[in-house]
Amino acid sequence: MAEYMASQIIDGKLTYQKVMTKFSKDKERIDAYLREKGREDLIEDVKDLQV
Repeated sequence: MAEYMASQIIDGKLTYQKVMTKFSKDKERIDAYLREKGREDLIEDVKDLQV
């Protein structure tokens, strides 16, 4: 599921912030997938994110 969510971020269908509000438990896997695909630029700071 984390990889799917990351691919949706890459495709522009979802935002990183939106995904993190519901799937913050998968943050490490989502971030790893984005880095693996060369899209580290899509990773945002979410320390103040309300979940």
